[in-house]
Amino acid sequence: MKITSDRITQLIVYDCRNLIAAELDTPNLKRFSYDYHTLKLKGSVLLKANISLASAETPDNNLYRNLVNFLGYFNSSMAIELSSENDKAIVIPKHKREKLLPPLYGAKSVHVNINNRLNHSIVDVVDSLLWICPKLETLYFCGTLNLKTLKTKWRSLDKSRVLTLLQTVSLLKKIDCSY
Repeated sequence: MKITSDRITQLIVYDCRNLIAAELDTPNLKRFSYDYHTLKLKGSVLLKANISLASAETPDNNLYRNLVNFLGYFNSSMAIELSSENDKAIVIPKHKREKLLPPLYGAKSVHVNINNRLNHSIVDVVDSLLWICPKLETLYFCGTLNLKTLKTKWRSLDKSRVLTLLQTVSLLKKIDCSY
């Protein structure tokens, strides 16, 4: 499927598991929601992408490569919303990052919705998001069920972990946690 239009401003695509490939050339697209990873898109700076990420129980090399390639289609978008059942889809291991390029270099604002308890520490989640979006200025966490626990864990971290977290997040202008 190929869609070329300068009039489309919003596109929502869900449950199209049999869609083999789609290419969108929609320069005025401002809102995009999609729940699978086989799509080619030329996104504009105005695009606010809402991306639902699937979490694999046993992630492999192809999963991370495909995820980074898919997110790269939204590289020019300034605002991204990432939703996932858990943080496994968001945390890309450091040893995998060495062979990949950060996909969302242009993103300044990211909203993260994690629907279940975290498997990784908040340090790992933020570190991965900063790698995914190196120019990130504002990070929002929404819907994280154990956000109060995260606050508790933050306070209970040892001094070196707190320093690591502060060094990691010092690049950000704002972190907002809402539940």
